[in-house]
Amino acid sequence: ERGDMECNSTYKVIPSNRINLKSITTHIFDLQENLLFESSDYLHGWNGYVLNNPHGVPCKQGMYHAVINYTDIANGSYEIKKDIYLLR
Repeated sequence: ERGDMECNSTYKVIPSNRINLKSITTHIFDLQENLLFESSDYLHGWNGYVLNNPHGVPCKQGMYHAVINYTDIANGSYEIKKDIYLLR
């Protein structure tokens, strides 16, 4: 915990209970659009390392892009894009 700010060790997508998911994919990119993380399991989050390898290269503190694509059981397809900030 930093001050009164709660910190997470993993970035995860937490679906609303109002969405009946059929599939979901999360991608994390750096500002140069290099893929750093990809998962089709919303329980598997990004740990701030390249390709999620905790023994690999840690990503630098800064801004990253998250792209979440999901399909609901009615076959509606959606894409959410958001910026996330990695704090070290």
